[in-house]
Parts: sequence; structure tokens; C-alpha cells
Amino acid sequence: MSKKTILIFGASSFIGSNLIEVLRQDFRIVGTYHKNKLEIPGILTLPCDVLNRNSVQSILYTIQPDFTIYAAGLSSMYDCDENEKLGDLLIGGGAYNVMEFSERYKSKFVLITSSFVFPGQQVFYSEAETPLSNTIMGNKIASTEFYVQKSCLNYLILRSCPLFGRSFHPLGRTFFELLEHYFSHNMNIPCDSRVHTGFLDVVYFAEVLKKCLDLNVTNRLLQVSTTDIMTRFEFALAYAKVFKQNESLVTKFNWPYPFDSKNVSAYRTDGDLFFSLNTANVEGLLKMKMPTIEESLSSMYARLTKSTKQTKTMKKNTGVSFI
Repeated sequence: MSKKTILIFGASSFIGSNLIEVLRQDFRIVGTYHKNKLEIPGILTLPCDVLNRNSVQSILYTIQPDFTIYAAGLSSMYDCDENEKLGDLLIGGGAYNVMEFSERYKSKFVLITSSFVFPGQQVFYSEAETPLSNTIMGNKIASTEFYVQKSCLNYLILRSCPLFGRSFHPLGRTFFELLEHYFSHNMNIPCDSRVHTGFLDVVYFAEVLKKCLDLNVTNRLLQVSTTDIMTRFEFALAYAKVFKQNESLVTKFNWPYPFDSKNVSAYRTDGDLFFSLNTANVEGLLKMKMPTIEESLSSMYARLTKSTKQTKTMKKNTGVSFI
């Protein structure tokens, strides 16, 4: 039986590159990139500007994928706040183009969104809750979710908490990679102590997506998150505990949350913000239990430790000495 094909727009992004590594075992993968060229052995990657409708149509017509994943767009609330027009184009316009042509060529459209569609009140947010974000990025993501749900006949939306792990692109470090760097160099690590979110291993997220594709979950919005939430300060301490690092290097820092200044009715607070997602639906549908943050970190630690040991064994078995 031949493998089904997945086309990933934004393959050079943190999420896109990690999805490739997990999904390539069971699917034929094709990825696109814009400015950051990505080369992964055995994977076809093609240049594409998601804002260019002709380019998007040409790739979808040529590849004819079974699934189309949109992993492009601005992921930084600061970048979106500073360049609202670009954020609107990448989060909305690019997704609309990809969705339209994936529909035309009968490919399931998969959209990955964020828990920041909510305002951050101390509420256990469910999928039925109306997104009322207090940031420019959150509102644009919420609008895109709504458009896809109303306009697409074959979609899957995964609304996720922040994901952590290593990126496959050399430019720009993820928060997880910054922690690795700072701890390894014995440097002070200032971390936000105000915004509480889930923190999920990106590989675990990819496994959730894979199960959804295997079950052909259609026309659903599902929330994916760890069962608990933490600030970045607490996450850094948890990282230090699991990875056996010096906890005293971690210090508190209040992140200047980019509230949407134009939205006068948006929820604002000088206190903490909480983005807790109810994951009962995805757990029930996939018959799986979402992990805690510490469990997710422990899974990452075990995987990275195993990878390091395998690399050392391979070098030892070659019988070659490097000077």
C-alpha cells in the first residue's frame, strides 16, 4: 500500500520542520519554504510564497497531496504587533490561499493555531468558548479559525499551547534552545513570571496530529495542550530539574505583554494571564492522555539522551579516531 502524501507549507518553521521528522516515517512528505531554504535528506522542498496565489495553486496542482498543513505565518506576538499588515497577510491571507486550493484539489486542510486566541482570564477554556483575544495576533488567528470553519468542507484545526523543542533550521533559537545555551554557558536566565500557558513537546504534538490523520478526523477544532500550565520562569525551573542543571541561574522577569491598544473592549490586567486549554475532546477522540509539563520535559530528556548515546556508539563502532 502506497504512502499518503502530506504537503507542509512553512516546512522551515519550527513546527513545520519537526512535523517532517515525525511524519516522514508513515507519509510521503513535501515541504515549502519562502526565504529560509530547508534541506532535509529524502524530503522534497520547494520555494513558495503563500501570498502568491499562482505559486500556491501550482504546487498543490503538481503535488496533489492527501493532506495540506499550513505551518507558515508570524508566530511572535511582538512581530505581529509591530507589523500588523504583514501579520494579517501571513496569518490570514496565506492560510486563505492554501485552504482555497487544497479544497479545489480535494486535500484535507490542516491549520495549526494558538491558545492566545483567548484573553488570558483564569478560565478553563473549551473549544466552545468564543475567542476574544486581547492581542493583534490572537484576533487574527481567531478570525482565520472562524473563516476556515465556515468556508472549508474538509478541514482539521489543532489549537495548541506553546510547543517546545529544537528547530531544524540554523537561524533563530527556540526558547528551549535558548535554555540549553544559557545553562550550558552558566549564564543568568531572565524568564517571564506573568503569563501562564501549557508547554508541550513538539514531537508529542506531531504524534497527536498523526493520529488525527490516521483516523481521518474531519471538520473538527481540537485543543492540544499539557494538562497543567506554567510561566516561563516555572518552566525553566522544571527544565533545570529534569535536565539536571543549576536552578539558581533562573530569575524572574515580567514580560511586557503586547495588549492590542486599538481594542478598547479587550480584557486587560496588570496581574497574571492564564491560558489553560480543556483537552477532554482530543483525549476522548484519540483515546490518549495528554501529559503534564514535567512528563513532557522528561520525554524530551529521554529522547535527547538516547540520541546522544546512539551517536557516541556509532562513532565508537567505526574504529576511527578524530583529532
